Amino acid sequence: MRLSEASESYGAHLARVRRLSPATVRAYRADLRSLEGAAGDSDVADIDLEALRDWLWRLTEGGASRATLARRTASVRGFFAWACEEGIARADPSLRLVAPK
Repeated sequence: MRLSEASESYGAHLARVRRLSPATVRAYRADLRSLEGAAGDSDVADIDLEALRDWLWRLTEGGASRATLARRTASVRGFFAWACEEGIARADPSLRLVAPK
């Protein structure tokens, strides 16, 4: 499944199942669109730890704050945990992704 399609499904899951606020769902979707901008609309199973690290590095170089980086890292961790549960991804590359402190 492509990242764009999976992120839309994840957003629906957050709204319906987890019952998160619309603002929170929008923030998660924006974070995943940012990843899509860096990694392209790849197949979710093809995104690896290096792609995630590269994405965070680009955000850092672009001036993103530590709080923004931490939130985006949390968004991606939640997304990949869900993707693994749904069988969309075989492995979770975000498990070893370190958020800035």
